[in-house]
Amino acid sequence: METLLCAFNDIAESEAQSFTVENTSIFAVKHGNQMYIYENSCPHLGISLEFHPNQFLDIKKRFI
Repeated sequence: METLLCAFNDIAESEAQSFTVENTSIFAVKHGNQMYIYENSCPHLGISLEFHPNQFLDIKKRFI
């Protein structure tokens, strides 16, 4: 099933946005004019990856 999360330009370059789809927390990261979608869960600890709402990237906006 295909779900539209947002328009491509709704997320600024090197920024992220969280979404919930079918009870699953995910987030989109725009980097290099590409959009990447991830599940919002640390595979090691099982916790959310957000530091604060919609803040998934490090201070230099290079790493999750």
